[in-house]
Amino acid sequence: MPEDRRMVGDQVPVLVGWEDLAVREDRVGIHPGDPILLSPDYRIDEVLSRYLCRSSFARLAPETKRNYTDDYRLFFDFL
Repeated sequence: MPEDRRMVGDQVPVLVGWEDLAVREDRVGIHPGDPILLSPDYRIDEVLSRYLCRSSFARLAPETKRNYTDDYRLFFDFL
């Protein structure tokens, strides 16, 4: 695991118990810079996150992904 992705609970108290976060992200195919959308109850929306990480959306340029994610967020907030 790259050093820059290592999370240590004593450095960031809210991350206690999440030291394996980078490994878990790798296992499900989430890469640094991938957008994650939350459902209204503040949980990760698995369906939308899977779309953003594994569809043709995942091959877009990072800035395009960021812009589209902002648009999606506004749209889903509207719904």
